[in-house]
Amino acid sequence: MCSINSAGLSTDLSVSSADFLLVDSGNNQTRSITSDAQNNDVTFSGSNNALTLNLAANGHLADLNSDNLAINITDGHATLNFAGAGFIDSALNIADDGNDGNRHGWLNIVYGGALDINADIDVLSTFETSTTGLPKDASNSYAGLLVLENQGSGTLTLAAGTQLSSTGGDIVLDILGTEGNYSAMVMGSGSAINALNTPADSTTAIDSAAPYASQLLAASGRTIYLLPDASNPPITPGPDINDVIDEALSGAEETQIQDQPAGNSAAEEIISSTQESLDNNPNISFAMETIFNRCTRQNSDKCELKKELSRFLGQYLIGGSMPKAKK
Repeated sequence: MCSINSAGLSTDLSVSSADFLLVDSGNNQTRSITSDAQNNDVTFSGSNNALTLNLAANGHLADLNSDNLAINITDGHATLNFAGAGFIDSALNIADDGNDGNRHGWLNIVYGGALDINADIDVLSTFETSTTGLPKDASNSYAGLLVLENQGSGTLTLAAGTQLSSTGGDIVLDILGTEGNYSAMVMGSGSAINALNTPADSTTAIDSAAPYASQLLAASGRTIYLLPDASNPPITPGPDINDVIDEALSGAEETQIQDQPAGNSAAEEIISSTQESLDNNPNISFAMETIFNRCTRQNSDKCELKKELSRFLGQYLIGGSMPKAKK
């Protein structure tokens, strides 16, 4: 095992060993460490420290000095780069220890293969509030105290009971690969991802179609971004689709729009206005055209159903788009 106990590293490190343990008490360090060790354990107990740890494929973060932590930074931040698959076997703790003008207490994890998280991760930053310098997703759009970025096709797996918590900032999970591909994320029973303002915050489940919505928990004012779906935030569930179809069918039978004089019908004006709103919203317009792609005759039953459904959906449109969800 390569074991280093220092009061400040004088240079970056490259480590080749079965196990790597670093315990450092120095201050004001920005250090990059490249390790091909199977098991890695790093502690920075000083102030204003920054760590970049580059790990080989199948690298492990593990407790090697019996402190129950694999990464412990009392005042600083860290970026962990797994070249391929990675394993977090012991807890990670990253904190900001004081109001010194430096926003610390953040963690960025980048992985190229599967990532198994088998222990808790805690990031804490409540002194400074600026988002300047915080890590972001791959598109550079969303910043968070805890950012996970999947650069491959691997799966993120949280073991049963595991807690990922960000206190004082948001969480960015840039992990899905493709929109709606929730197979890239597996959460064990009792595991949770928590975005908090204070450690004692109460949280509510994120309102989302994601399979693990009840395990994604945010306090008031905090956000968990699940990318790439974060570009289309979840909306409050609307009426049951069967009810929508039933009402649309009923309206098509009762209105008898085809019998109204062309250009003089109030119903036609409503439909025309609603259709314009739908056309201005690419997602809704696409869905309508997909469902009614065979509507070709102006007086067909299917066309009338499309019009009635458009009119019904128009009741939920604000400025041509569905209203945003609010936590």
